[in-house]
Amino acid sequence: PFVSLQDSRILEAGCGLGGGVYFYSRQGCGSVTGVDIDKLHVYSARSFSQGHGADNTNFAISSLDALPFDDNTYDIIILRDVLEHIPRHLVAESLRECKRVLKKDGRICIMFPPWSWVFASHLDEYIGIPWCHLIFSSQTLVNVLTSMNPHKRFGELSEVEHFRELNRVSIDEFKRHINDIQFKVIHFGLRMILGLRFLRYIPFLNTYFTSRIIAVLSK
Repeated sequence: PFVSLQDSRILEAGCGLGGGVYFYSRQGCGSVTGVDIDKLHVYSARSFSQGHGADNTNFAISSLDALPFDDNTYDIIILRDVLEHIPRHLVAESLRECKRVLKKDGRICIMFPPWSWVFASHLDEYIGIPWCHLIFSSQTLVNVLTSMNPHKRFGELSEVEHFRELNRVSIDEFKRHINDIQFKVIHFGLRMILGLRFLRYIPFLNTYFTSRIIAVLSK
């Protein structure tokens, strides 16, 4: 209800291996640009799109705090499970850059897990303790991961590197960024674990049982 992809010019910020870009390219949009800081991700995403005949896609290698695009370029900007991976000191500037390249009355769609989420550490495959990142120190978790020596897949961060890069942004911190950058809030929602919607109305619990923040913003 908040966004129409039809004939839109879309930017996926933090496109990863390109699955999202390909999906959006098949939804009637005008064009989709994927941008990612990891050049191997961009090469793979471009190859995947070209191999599947998605000729309305483009890609660029860039960090999100310095996007190589003109002002007012995109109708829709999508950050899907990306914001938690942006270095904390660059989150505000990355959001400002997204606002800069967004057209007037365009939409920025953001979905990410806040640091209070039960598995926000992204370590549930290795450490199955709920809220382990809030119970134990980061160094303790790093030591456990190091002792487990998880296999590093080619071209990807190790689990220790992946854990260390998470920026620990909370629900309140994200709200402050939205306010400071003076976004127009079209929608702001908290998705509860297991679909238990009633939890969002209970103080304290609604913080620790939020699995995703879902925000639709505009200029």
